[in-house]
Formats: sequence, structure tokens, C-alpha cells
Amino acid sequence: MRASETAEVIFDNCRVPKENVLGKIGDGFIQAMKVLDGGRISIAALSLGIAKGAFDASVKYAKEREQFGKPIAEFQGISFKLADMAVKIEAAELLTYSGGRFKKPRLKGYQRVGVC
Repeated sequence: MRASETAEVIFDNCRVPKENVLGKIGDGFIQAMKVLDGGRISIAALSLGIAKGAFDASVKYAKEREQFGKPIAEFQGISFKLADMAVKIEAAELLTYSGGRFKKPRLKGYQRVGVC
């Protein structure tokens, strides 16, 4: 997941002048949780893209790889696995969209955002 640059930031004995304070003093945790909700949606979307790419590669491979004279995509066990992948990807996509919808201001959907 190279598209998500993540790093640790540590503020030790850091003082911020009043004119540089963002929001109300004491509301930092609330602001951090709001940012985290947005990050969860972004990671869900990123993961969804990876899953779709893996699914496409799996379908391509199953159509190309032959066993006993026919593509393995024609075997019931493989087709069930591909179908399960497709269903899980569709569910993840809908949860991601739902989480994004509840991220809008004034909508209480923190649990929904966390699920995605």
C-alpha cells in the first residue's frame, strides 16, 4: 500500500502559541477521532482497489491455467472461491460508500465509518 504514507509524529514538551491553536483547547481528541474516521474510509477505499485487482488477476489466472484438459475456472471448487471473492468485494464496496456517506457533517455514523 504505497499510496498511504504513514509516519509517527511525537510532540514532547511542545508549546503552541494561542494564535496558532486550531479549534478549542481540550477538543484535540475529538478532532483526532474525526481525522481518523476520514482515514478509515481512505484505507477502506485503498484496500478495495487492491482486492479488485487481486480478483481480476485470479479470474485471469483461472481462465488460463488448465488441469485435466480444461481451464480450472470451470471446476466447481474454483468457481465457488471466485464467487465468494466477488461477493465479499461487493459488500466491502457498499460498506465503503456507506461509510463515506455518513462522514458528512451532522450525520451520526461513527460506527458505520468504523465498519468500513
